[in-house]
Amino acid sequence: MAPASSLVAAFVVLAPLFADGRALRQERGDPRTLLVIGAHMFGKDENDADYQKWKSQTWDRTILVEANPFVYRDLAAAATTFPASFGKVEVYNWGVMSRAAHGFIREENKCPSFYHVNRTYLANHPELPHQYDQIGSFRISHVLKHIPKRLHDGDPYFVAQSKIECRLLPEILEELRPATLKLDTEGLDCDLIKAVPCRTWQLAHVSSIVFEWKHCPTVAARAIWQVVRCKFEIASFGEEDVHMTRVEG
Repeated sequence: MAPASSLVAAFVVLAPLFADGRALRQERGDPRTLLVIGAHMFGKDENDADYQKWKSQTWDRTILVEANPFVYRDLAAAATTFPASFGKVEVYNWGVMSRAAHGFIREENKCPSFYHVNRTYLANHPELPHQYDQIGSFRISHVLKHIPKRLHDGDPYFVAQSKIECRLLPEILEELRPATLKLDTEGLDCDLIKAVPCRTWQLAHVSSIVFEWKHCPTVAARAIWQVVRCKFEIASFGEEDVHMTRVEG
């Protein structure tokens, strides 16, 4: 069997073939809803191509989901400052999981500890990069690998734990019916995507999906093929993200 990295690389070559000669359905929803899971610095990075594209469109509703409680508060405070094109902006402090995602969900709405950099520690160390307060994951190893060992070894309070509400991705999709979904969940994107049944994509009327494959290369190929099976095709394949669009008909 070919290694996962080879399978993922093959999509770069095959992506134009999926789209060639087919009409791609435009983003739609009822209402037109943009759902961003793992919102992080949404709206703060002017170099974010997805944000710039979506800002130029017209949405009825934009839903930002962020697991990091500190980042969530920042997003919630800024909700009224987004351009009018994003419509009504709602922000939720949810952890988003699937039943198949590393066994994290044992009971509905029960999340494991969410690990993130302690913002109080950062306030006392202004010399540290500002992006440290964006780091968070259900895997403490993912947090620690982004931080110099001398920092988290030297202070046990550098990494904090929070309990947050958990939601299942298929249920969120069927409830919110987003026209466009963006996932940036720091390594869980592929597990979440490949666990969504075709029926959910159809019921939710999701027309386009953006997710990060860079942090999950070993299962990225399976995740992409699962979405292709559900009548999506690759619109673009980048160094970090893959954009997929539902095929008309």
